[in-house]
Amino acid sequence: MGRKVGSWLIALVCIGALKFGFNTVATEAVYTLEGDATEWVAEDNAWVEEELREGSAVPARGWLDQPGHGTFEADPAALRDLIASFHAAGAKNVYMVGVEELGQVVLSDSIAVELPEPGTARDRLFEVEAEFLTEAWGEEYEGTPDVGQRYLVVSFD
Repeated sequence: MGRKVGSWLIALVCIGALKFGFNTVATEAVYTLEGDATEWVAEDNAWVEEELREGSAVPARGWLDQPGHGTFEADPAALRDLIASFHAAGAKNVYMVGVEELGQVVLSDSIAVELPEPGTARDRLFEVEAEFLTEAWGEEYEGTPDVGQRYLVVSFD
């Protein structure tokens, strides 16, 4: 009897540990907007600046229309619409970032919008992101906070 109880306890502990581990891994893969965003926004900006410096960031407008260009997980039509929305809202530069070659195709699920100085035009770009993600996710999304960054990064991976 004691062995059965002990076996059940061990099984429950293992299941709990697996569930905790899965939740930890799953949450790390998702952007969270809780807490101070300054750190992850700074990391995104450093990444975009490095991509631009290395020449791996490319203008987003028309990029998905080129043969062999696509996305990993993002809906290409939705990504095209988002890029067009940023340009319509006044963005001067929108880049594809995180571009990777896999065999005969070139893929990316991330864009970076160069932000203007603080003001109405900048605010509108943040609104475009929040509106798009609210519609895509089917729930209210506040959007990336403006903490003085140079780029607004939207990633679908």
